[in-house]
Amino acid sequence: EPDGRFHPASSATFVNPEGKGAHIASGSIRLETTATWESPETGATYPSGWTLSTAAPDLVLSISPTLADQEMQTPLTTDVVYWEGAVSVTGTAGGRPVEGNGYVELTGYDRAFDAPM
Repeated sequence: EPDGRFHPASSATFVNPEGKGAHIASGSIRLETTATWESPETGATYPSGWTLSTAAPDLVLSISPTLADQEMQTPLTTDVVYWEGAVSVTGTAGGRPVEGNGYVELTGYDRAFDAPM
């Protein structure tokens, strides 16, 4: 949201080493932007690096895009401009070092997007 709050559709999923997923409610997530990227195509500025922490599960993660330019433009279908793509993750889970890969999708940075969810 423009005021920094999570959009109601925002969410996260934690997948443990055994492959079992658990939903993390947006209210328990603390997310800080550590970098930004500006699209040369649209001029939209996206967050492009984050520190994510949660109490349950106990996580402190540094998240970095694998490639900065992962902007998608869909003028012939939904006409939404968004950023989606692969990220790498390092940090701690329960105080123990972890690393992995993830996926992030960002909408509303080129223009407002508030479709029914």
